[in-house]
Amino acid sequence: ELSKDNIITDTGQPVRDREFNMYASLSPGVYILLVGTYVAGMEGQVDITVMSNYVARTEQIWPPVWTPEKEPTTFAEKMQAEAKKKILAAADGVAAGAAKADAKIKEAKANAVAPDPDEGDEPEEDKVPGEA
Repeated sequence: ELSKDNIITDTGQPVRDREFNMYASLSPGVYILLVGTYVAGMEGQVDITVMSNYVARTEQIWPPVWTPEKEPTTFAEKMQAEAKKKILAAADGVAAGAAKADAKIKEAKANAVAPDPDEGDEPEEDKVPGEA
């Protein structure tokens, strides 16, 4: 449970600002950074930079990135989902067009007149009269 007892540092009272810098001396361990917006419900990209003398890594825990079929919540996710729908629809259209073209080619091959094997490959104008 989140309480003042387990918060190591904070930025203080909410301030309408685009950038915050925080400095804390931490022991090795796992920490959670909570990032909020000045206006409740506001969405936007957040960039976090962690500087350390040791190997450190960060990962997103909310919204969960491991659920690929989750409902989009942010504007960027909604735009990405819409673009994905359009791309999939276009791909379906291309596949349907390719299937139609393939069917027409097969039909044309089936209806094509096979050359008569008794006739030579020479064009008519190259044949000399009287020769077989």
